[in-house]
Amino acid sequence: MKERGKPPRIPPRILALIGAVIISSTGMAAYSSMTGNKAELAELGDVEMSRELRVDGSTGNLQFFDQRTGELVATLPTITEGFVQVTMRNLGRLRTTAGHRADAPYRLQRHASGHVVLVDPETGTTISLNAFGPTNAQAFAQLLQGGKS
Repeated sequence: MKERGKPPRIPPRILALIGAVIISSTGMAAYSSMTGNKAELAELGDVEMSRELRVDGSTGNLQFFDQRTGELVATLPTITEGFVQVTMRNLGRLRTTAGHRADAPYRLQRHASGHVVLVDPETGTTISLNAFGPTNAQAFAQLLQGGKS
C-alpha cells in the first residue's frame, strides 16, 4: 500500500506574492473610495449608428423589431444559449424585478471607437458588449445592420 504524504507546500515566495496582491488591491480600492478617484470608462466617441429595438419572446423565438419602422430585424431561437439570448433574458428579468415595462425598446449603439453598447432606458443599464469579446459584440452589431433570421 502506498502511504499518503502531506500535500505539497506552497512556496513561501508565492504566498508572499499573493499576500502583496491582496494588500495592494485592498489599498487601491480604499484609496479610490475615500478620495473619489475612480477609474473612468474608455472614451467611446460619438454614436455612429443607433437603433431602438423592441424584443418579443411570445412566439417561442426571440424576435427583434425596429421600434421606429416596426420591421422584423431578426429572429433567434430561445432554445439556444447564445450570448444575445442570455443577455436579453437577463435584461428582461432585471426589468421585471425592478417593476419596469417589459415591452419598452432597448437602444443598441455603435460608437466611433468601434464599441457596441446596449442601453436599457427603463433601468438605466448600459452594457459595453466589446467587454465580452469581438464575437459577442458582433452578434449584437448584426442587429444594427438588419440582423439575421
